Amino acid sequence: MTHEVDSNAPRIIQDLATVLWLMAPTAPDAATTLADILGRPEWHARALCRGIGTKEFIEKPTEAARALCAGCPVHRNCLGFALAHEDVVGIWAGTDEKERREMRKKNRVA
Repeated sequence: MTHEVDSNAPRIIQDLATVLWLMAPTAPDAATTLADILGRPEWHARALCRGIGTKEFIEKPTEAARALCAGCPVHRNCLGFALAHEDVVGIWAGTDEKERREMRKKNRVA
């Protein structure tokens, strides 16, 4: 039996690790390395989900997570980020992967 390896696997793992790091309750607000400075959006520090962790947004997305997004001051930034990065997972700006795929399709047609 042969197993095919997705050539994007290292990037997907790195992106997931970055998302988990950004959402970690213990993640420092101050960037400590060049990778931190380049990887973390400036608006992330103002996100209402900051410090909550990943469970409700990524591991087991909930309606409570979507509701939090609805009143978030960086909702527009978050949605733009999620739409620009097709590989992000979970709830971003109150949308899931399927909803964002549909939004991208509509934007390509328009």
